[in-house]
Parts: sequence; C-alpha cells; structure tokens
Amino acid sequence: MSPLGAGVVGLPQRMRLREQLVLHLAHEIISGRLKAGEPLPSEPELARKFGISKVVLRETIQELASYGMMRVQHGKRTRVLEQSEWDVLARPVQEAFRLAGSAAVLTKQLYEVRLLLEMSAVALAAEHSGLSHVSELDAHVDVMRTIARQTRDVPAFLRSDRAFHDVIARAAGNMVLRAMMRDLHNVLAANWTSSRTTHAQLESLVEQHAGIAEAIRSRDCTAARAAMEAHLLWAKGVEIARDDREARLPHDDTGRSDRPSIWLKSASTGRRSGARHP
Repeated sequence: MSPLGAGVVGLPQRMRLREQLVLHLAHEIISGRLKAGEPLPSEPELARKFGISKVVLRETIQELASYGMMRVQHGKRTRVLEQSEWDVLARPVQEAFRLAGSAAVLTKQLYEVRLLLEMSAVALAAEHSGLSHVSELDAHVDVMRTIARQTRDVPAFLRSDRAFHDVIARAAGNMVLRAMMRDLHNVLAANWTSSRTTHAQLESLVEQHAGIAEAIRSRDCTAARAAMEAHLLWAKGVEIARDDREARLPHDDTGRSDRPSIWLKSASTGRRSGARHP
C-alpha cells in the first residue's frame, strides 16, 4: 500500500480538515496510489497518521462512500472501488481529477455527453419552441453582447450563457433532458473563471449563441444542430486546452508544484504539514 500521510498539491488552505482529507484520499484513488480492491488501514492507524479524530475520519470515509469511491462494510476493512462506481459529477471528485492532472480526459468525456444531449435538445427546440422562448433567447444574447463589449463581467456572462441553454432545454419540452443538461452545465461551469476567459472568447461565444437562436427562430432543425455542434466543439477545445495548461504548472527546483499543499496535522509533531507528493 502506498503511504497516505504525504500531502497532495493544490488544496486550498481555507478548506476544512474533512474537506481536505476527502480530496486527499480521492486524489490517491484517482492517481492510482490507492488501487481498486485495496483495503484502507484501520481507523486508529489512519486517525493517528493524519492527526485527526475518528469522527472526522468516519465522516470523510462516509462521504467518499457516497461518491462510490469506497465501500464500507460492518466488521470488514473499508475498500476502494473500481472507477466504474465513481460519481464523476460530484464536485469533490471533479476537483480530485484536476489535482491528479486528469481533468482534460474527464472534460472531453463530459463534452461528448453534452454534444449528445444538446444537439437533440436544440433540434427539439427548433421544432417546438414558441415566441416566448425565442424572445428569451434573444434577450440573453443581447445581455451577453453588452457584457462582452462593455463590462466584461465574465461571471455575469456565464449566468446568461447557462440561462440561454436552459431556455433551449425548456423549449425542447423534456424535463428529464433539462435536468441532465443542467447537471452537466453546473459541473463544467466550475472550470470557467474570469481570470482565464478572454475578451476575444466572449465575443466568439456571443456570435455562436446568436447563430443558435437564429436557427431556432427559423425552425431549421438541421441548422440548429449544426450551430450547437460548432459551439460545443469550440467550447470543448477551449476547456481541454485549459485543463492541459493546468496539468503543466511550473515546478520549482525541488520538483514540487507551485500549487498550495494539503494542510493536515502531523501526528508526530502536532503541527500542520505541507508535504507534497513528488
């Protein structure tokens, strides 16, 4: 079994101890240092290793079990589960993928699913949308255009962006499809921050959304699918490139990442430890 006491790069120090430990163990699983089928050490050993209470440890393990990453069985050691069991839409699991440098792979697969869902949704919207839906789409495009040209408020832009896609989901008339699209948007939105989205990208996004809205207004299902596909493939390329850049953060001469480390207490010293994996 790999050592569990070493810290993990990239965990915000403002996080609560349980949240840090959830990400640390999820990172160990995703990176392969904790392998499927492998049992965890005993509770007393883990609590001593991390310098935490058994209550915090149990809450951590229960949370990871709720994400399908571990199986807790009475009278038996807790074991790591196969990747097929993981809830990859859960926010901590997403963050652990980023810490492990595997965000690009996950983002690619999320966009593949998004393409399947939204190309169908936009075709249904082109067929079934009413004047109120088209008016809403136009209003969101106007808001996005104003932001791109004037305020450049990326969070506000992205709220209108998500609202635009939600209108399409409503116009499609399928509540299950709408719920699935909303979940995917919430996951992917975590990657979009104002410090990494350029003005040029906002301008491109406005025109892409305007093209989608026009195809829906014209009730042209084929054009709507084509416009949505072009938009999502563009966004997929931007997101994967961003994830690749994050995976290649600069390192110092010790081989450590510039990201902050996990801050778990050292059982031997009673101090907080900032050790990183090499």
